[in-house]
Amino acid sequence: MLKFFRKILVYSLVILVCFEAALWILGYRPYSTIDYKVFTNPPNAYQGDSALGLRLNPGEYIITLNDHIEFTAHHLDNGQRNVGPHAQTDELRPNIHFYGCSYTYGYGVNDNESFVSLTQEHFNSNAVANHAVIGYGTVQSLLQLRDENISPNDLVLLVLSSQHLIRNTLAPEYRSSLKIGFENSSEKLEKNMRGAHFPFMASCDKSIEFLAWEEVYENWPLRELSSTINFLQTTADKINGNEENQILVTECLLDEMFKICKIRNASFAVICLDNDEKTSKIAQNLPHIPWIDINFDFTSNEYTNTPFDQHPNEEGHELIAETIIPFIDKLLK
Repeated sequence: MLKFFRKILVYSLVILVCFEAALWILGYRPYSTIDYKVFTNPPNAYQGDSALGLRLNPGEYIITLNDHIEFTAHHLDNGQRNVGPHAQTDELRPNIHFYGCSYTYGYGVNDNESFVSLTQEHFNSNAVANHAVIGYGTVQSLLQLRDENISPNDLVLLVLSSQHLIRNTLAPEYRSSLKIGFENSSEKLEKNMRGAHFPFMASCDKSIEFLAWEEVYENWPLRELSSTINFLQTTADKINGNEENQILVTECLLDEMFKICKIRNASFAVICLDNDEKTSKIAQNLPHIPWIDINFDFTSNEYTNTPFDQHPNEEGHELIAETIIPFIDKLLK
C-alpha cells in the first residue's frame, strides 16, 4: 500500500511538472501585476465608501498617472466633479445629469476638457452635473439616481461601457483587477479603502448586495510562482463570470433607472462608448430606452493617453462630445 501511494505521488508530481512546462511553452506564466502608479497632490482624492465602493473627496487635486499623465481635478462638496461655470443657466430649462465611470469622470484630462464639461459649454443654458466616479458600474449609478433630486423634465444620461457588465455582478475577473490593481497603484489608496463596501447584483431576482473591500478577492496560494495555479484560477474566474447573467443584470439596472426617471417625469437615455455583442443585445432588449453607440476606440494612439493610460485624451473627449451633443439636443427638444 505504501509503495502504491508513493507511485501515485511520483506520477502526480511528474504530471504537474509536465503540465507546468507545457504551459510555459505555450506562453503562460505565473501571475504578475501590471504596474500602474497613481499619485495625487494633496493625497486622498478618492476615498472608500460604505455603500458605493468609492467616492470623490472634496478639494482640488493634481493627479499623476504612471509618472507621465498629469491633470487637475476639482471635486465639489456634493461629491461631483466640476464641469465649469453655469454662466447663463436658465432655471426654467432642464438639468442634464451624467452618470458613469472614469471615462465620464474624465480620468486623465483637466476639468474643462472632459466631454461632460464640453457638453456644459455647448448647452450653457442648462445646468450639467457630472456624477461619475472612477471604478463605477451601472449598479452604483442606480444607487446614486435613487438618492438624487431629479426634477421634472431633467435629462439623465447613463454613459455605459462594455466593462460595466462585469462590475455590475462583481464577476471574479473584475474583482481581481479591482483589488489587486488598487493595492498596487497606491499604498495610501489601499488604506483609504478600509470600511468600503462594493455594491453588486447577483441576479435580477435579488436585491443589490454589498461586499466588503477586504473580501473582494484573494490570489490562490503560489499563484505568483506557478503558471499552473495562475492558469487554473484565471480559468475559474472566467467560468464563474457567467456572461449571460451579466447581460440580464445590466438590463434590469438600466430598466430600473428608466422607471425612476419616468416616475419623476424626467427623461433617460444611454450613451454606449464601446459597444460589442453584449451591449448590442442589451440595446435590442430595451427598445423603449433612447440609445446611442459611440464606437470609441480605446486602443487608439490618437484619442487616448496610450501607452501610459488608455483613457481618452483631450482629443478623445472632443470626439465623444461632437458625437453626443446632437443626440442630447434631440432629446432636449
